[in-house]
Amino acid sequence: MVHRHFEDQISELKARLVQMGTTSEAMIDQAVKSLLERDVKRLPEIFESERRVNELHIEVDERTIQVLALQHPV
Repeated sequence: MVHRHFEDQISELKARLVQMGTTSEAMIDQAVKSLLERDVKRLPEIFESERRVNELHIEVDERTIQVLALQHPV
């Protein structure tokens, strides 16, 4: 039971990391297109993506620390 909970937590961390990577990749693609096309109208969307990536980064860090703390052997 405890082992299954740990696996679920790790799976959730992996999903968040994939989401963070996908969002980062799209953000970089948008930023490069914006730069090449000199299209400043995309900037708010790019900055919103960056905000979301930063939030995910903090969430992943916190969850990782929590998982490690709870699974740490006595």
